[in-house]
Amino acid sequence: MSEIDPPLGRVGMTEREVRVSGRQALVGWMPMSCVGRARERCEIQGCMSVLVNAQTWKILGASMHSCAVRER
Repeated sequence: MSEIDPPLGRVGMTEREVRVSGRQALVGWMPMSCVGRARERCEIQGCMSVLVNAQTWKILGASMHSCAVRER
């Protein structure tokens, strides 16, 4: 197992899995530099994204590449 810095956390489907499944999805993406708590802590490296079913608006997957992902 390898470690990356900042850490990566993921739940649900990846973008590739969504495409292969044939679902239509919306992708929301935001750099951590736009997140108030990350800016407050000066931990602005990374980003977060969420995959949402375009018809039902149900969350299909999410990922976060940020210092906030660390196990505590």
